[in-house]
Amino acid sequence: MVNSALVFRTITAIGNYDYIWDFIFYQSGSVEAKVHASGYISSSYLVNGSLQFGHQVAENVLGNIHTHFINFKVDLDVLGVKNVFQTKDMEFVNMSLPWMPEHYAMIPHLTMSAPQEAALCYDKKTPRYLHIASNQTNRWGHQRSYRLQVVSFAGEHLPEKTLHPLVAITKHKDTEQTSSSLYSQNDIWSPFCCCCCCCCSPNVIYNAHCVPRWP
Repeated sequence: MVNSALVFRTITAIGNYDYIWDFIFYQSGSVEAKVHASGYISSSYLVNGSLQFGHQVAENVLGNIHTHFINFKVDLDVLGVKNVFQTKDMEFVNMSLPWMPEHYAMIPHLTMSAPQEAALCYDKKTPRYLHIASNQTNRWGHQRSYRLQVVSFAGEHLPEKTLHPLVAITKHKDTEQTSSSLYSQNDIWSPFCCCCCCCCSPNVIYNAHCVPRWP
């Protein structure tokens, strides 16, 4: 369907890259944040044996394989500050059909569980639905919430010892304006960065998409 959205765009030139940041506000109440890079590629001089680290892009020039860590921090207050983090998933149950009791079919059921950890890592199965929920409900008894959708392609390409959370849920602190630091790049042995960080008050992001769940 035809849709209109409000887009806030900014461009940052860092090193050889121009990063284009889009923050998109949809009429449905959904909010999307995304970034892509333009500019000049990262390259080095082509020497014997270097093709295992990239591809040749010009005469004596190697385009290096490398990673970009992008970090989004979202402070969500859904109808007040008494919010919780919820995870939901889906499982199939073999059930008889009401109109044909002698026949069975695999029917999807929604399952809900309280997350044991507030950090969802790359190397673990992420629940299908991630919600920042209010303690208030709508007319049908569902908690009003925002669904958090994170799209990232870096996880399986990272060494196990360097894996950081795909999503980290923390209590909001006024003293923490950012979820990482620009100085992390100067400590290559123990940098900190996750792809999406969501702060809730008081208990409890690549492409991040927040979708509201209320009428």
